[in-house]
Amino acid sequence: MSYGANVTYRYDGSFNGLMTAVYKAISSKKMPENIISEEDSQTILFHEEEVVSDEEISSKMQKYIREKISFDALDNIRRCYFSNAKEKEMLILKYILLGKKYGRKVDTMLSVDAVITMFKVVKRFSNEANFYREFLRFTENEGVLSSVIEPENFVLPYIVYHYEQRIGNLDFLIYDKTHKVALIHKDKHSDIVFIDDFSLPEADDKERFYRELWKGYYNIIGIKERYNEKLRMNLMPKKYWKHMTEFEDMFGSNKENKKCLMG
Repeated sequence: MSYGANVTYRYDGSFNGLMTAVYKAISSKKMPENIISEEDSQTILFHEEEVVSDEEISSKMQKYIREKISFDALDNIRRCYFSNAKEKEMLILKYILLGKKYGRKVDTMLSVDAVITMFKVVKRFSNEANFYREFLRFTENEGVLSSVIEPENFVLPYIVYHYEQRIGNLDFLIYDKTHKVALIHKDKHSDIVFIDDFSLPEADDKERFYRELWKGYYNIIGIKERYNEKLRMNLMPKKYWKHMTEFEDMFGSNKENKKCLMG
């Protein structure tokens, strides 16, 4: 594939839309200058071409990736898509082109910039998703569990299964403050919907009681002689603390401190 298209593809921001744009680029055999979403407001220096999302083309593209490259490659691409990586669309296109040429061997080509960058993006995304399985805290109000998170990447699709398995018999809501979306689980069914804003309900007496129990447990199991602040921050990054019940006193009581539900 050669450069020279002098065109920027703009897609609707969906994964199907991105796969359609990738298919268009591969079919034309010319590398676009860039692929951007509808929300991207960057200045366009080249001709802009709108890509209409096509679910059938997207399905064919995903099937091609699974069969000609690997299932792992498609998973890497999805995680990259949900990440906040800059120019992730072009990274995905370059990664797929390498996979088209070398097949499943692409993931062993660690001297190639696109492969190295893809692995770094996927690792950073996966680490954050894992943290939100471990460090997420819920508040209970009238039988519904609620939580607020502020992830850098869009991790909700990658933590929903975990919480469905852990507490799927209860109704729960996880609000992603960064991306203004919420995972709503009700009657054993989950949906991710756009919500402009959400505030946790005020803690009632029962909720405050459980918070104090958790903080007491957290303090009791700590071994003073083995206290290691640096290690704690490595294992439990500080950016998660303000939404964790055990650090409530450090940040002051507020609606975003939650009862613990260990992930």
